[in-house]
Amino acid sequence: MPELQDMQTINPQVREATIGKKNLRKVPIYPLAVNDQLKFNDFLAEIGVLFLQVDTTKQLSPAFFSVLLEKIKEKIGVFCFMLFEVEDILNEVTNDQAVEIAKIVYEVNYAGLAKNVQSLFKTGAIQKALDGLGLERLPSQFVDTSPVTPSGTSSTEDGQKGA
Repeated sequence: MPELQDMQTINPQVREATIGKKNLRKVPIYPLAVNDQLKFNDFLAEIGVLFLQVDTTKQLSPAFFSVLLEKIKEKIGVFCFMLFEVEDILNEVTNDQAVEIAKIVYEVNYAGLAKNVQSLFKTGAIQKALDGLGLERLPSQFVDTSPVTPSGTSSTEDGQKGA
């Protein structure tokens, strides 16, 4: 039964998106490999730096959007190749579909990571590791100092006032 074998080996993080200008079809969106995610993170950092360089008012100005669009044009083919098995997918994706795909990419590759990193800060695991290495303490805004309840959450998470 090849179907059963395929179902057992498919990555549960693979999602589907609907694409198409005229005829809609579903395509799989694959999670980013760590190396690809690091490349994407570098791209996002580059965009952040450009924002600070181009947009001295710290507002989303037309100048920033112009630079942003040029950077996206440079890299979008690379990122599409990381996510899809479809060649020349940009000819088939509408703006609304691109937004939905971006949401899926965030949910699969970043939402869980952000939650886990935040949890590490709340439990003090990051600070313990830094202490073990003899490094400086984290600024107080990164450390949850509220008491932990028996359920393992901080009292502020449980809706109670912290000490």
